[in-house]
Amino acid sequence: MKEETVKILDKATDCLQSAQVLFATQHFEAAINRAYYCMFDAVQALFCEQDLYVKTHQGTNSKFNQLYIKTGLLPKELSQDFTKIFELRQVSDYDFETTLTQEDAQMAIECASKFLCAIQNYLQ
Repeated sequence: MKEETVKILDKATDCLQSAQVLFATQHFEAAINRAYYCMFDAVQALFCEQDLYVKTHQGTNSKFNQLYIKTGLLPKELSQDFTKIFELRQVSDYDFETTLTQEDAQMAIECASKFLCAIQNYLQ
């Protein structure tokens, strides 16, 4: 594994740990944000191994599906979780009318943890 890939995975792990701390202190929307960025960084680690760079979040999701989900290299549920947590992050960051719950944050952290583990296992 490339040194840069390891650094990106470390960043993803740090995001997950931050999400857990934020959850414990009842900052649920911030926890969702960090859970999403754990997943986003994990995908960036996959791309790093292939010398790919994708600029946007939508492009990252699309390329992840194209290279890893449609080819069967990773399970489809990872794509579903990535999309679901992206949508929650959008709400938590930009929708000032909606309040996300403890359950939303817990689900996001669980998805992020499972997602990161799957990608770490794939890369090893």
